[in-house]
Amino acid sequence: MGYLFLLDMCFSISTDLDSQLHRAYENNDAEAIKRIVSELDNSTDLPLHFTSGFAHQKMLIYTNWEPFTPKPAYWGLIPKTMKTLAEAHKIWNMTLNARGETLFEKKSFKDAIKYQRCVIYVRGFFEYYHYEGKKYPYFIQNADGRSMPLAGIWSEWTEDILAPIYPTFSIITTEANPLMAKIHNNPKIDEPRMPVILEEDFVDLWLDPNVEQFSPKDVEPFLQPYSQNKLKAYTVPPLTGKQGVGNTPGATKKFTYPELK
Repeated sequence: MGYLFLLDMCFSISTDLDSQLHRAYENNDAEAIKRIVSELDNSTDLPLHFTSGFAHQKMLIYTNWEPFTPKPAYWGLIPKTMKTLAEAHKIWNMTLNARGETLFEKKSFKDAIKYQRCVIYVRGFFEYYHYEGKKYPYFIQNADGRSMPLAGIWSEWTEDILAPIYPTFSIITTEANPLMAKIHNNPKIDEPRMPVILEEDFVDLWLDPNVEQFSPKDVEPFLQPYSQNKLKAYTVPPLTGKQGVGNTPGATKKFTYPELK
C-alpha cells in the first residue's frame, strides 16, 4: 500500500490568530485582513497555546494557490486516494509530518509536494528532552519572537461529491540542527529531526503560484536545517497528564526543572 510511516516529530505547536495572519500583515493590506478575520469567524480552533497534532485542530494555512489569503485546514493530511471516511481517519495520525527527504517516494505525499505546498505560521513548537528515564518539554521559537513559517503540503479530500470537504496539511521535517539534536534526543528514534522552518525570503518561493510543478531538485534548497542561532529554546511546565497545564497561556511560560541544572 505504501501508507505506513515512521512517526517523526513536530507533533505539538503553539499559535494564535496574530501569528497565523503574519503573512497577511506583512502584505500591509488592512482591508484584506479585516475581511479575512470577518470571514473566518469561528472556523478555526484558535488560539492554541498548546496542541498536539493528534487532536487534528483546525488552523490556517497559506497555499501556493492563494499565497496571501489563509484558509482553515486540519492538521494531518488525508490523501485523495482514501476512499472512505474510515480510511481517512485511519491514516490521519500517520501524516502529521512528512519527511522531506522522501516526499517524492511516499504515495500519500508525492502529488501534494509537486502541486500543493503551504506555509503554517506558528508562535513556536514543543519538543521533549529525555533525561534519566523522564522527558521534559521544551518550547522552541524564533529568537526575535517573530512568527515562525513552517513548510507544509496540503490536500483537499471528500468521500463523495455530496460529502463535506476536508482541507488538510502535513508539516515537513528535516534533519536537526545542533540545538535541536541536543533537545530531540529520544532514544527510540534513529535520528533527531526538526520542522522545516522557512527563511522569510523563501516563503514567497515556496508559495509561488507560477511554479506549476515542483521537482526533487526544486525542493532540496528548502530542506536545510534552520540556523540554531536564530532560535531560542527553554523548558516549560508539564503539558499533559494530571499536572499538565494543557491548552492554557502557561504552556509557553519558562519553567525550571532542578534536575536538569
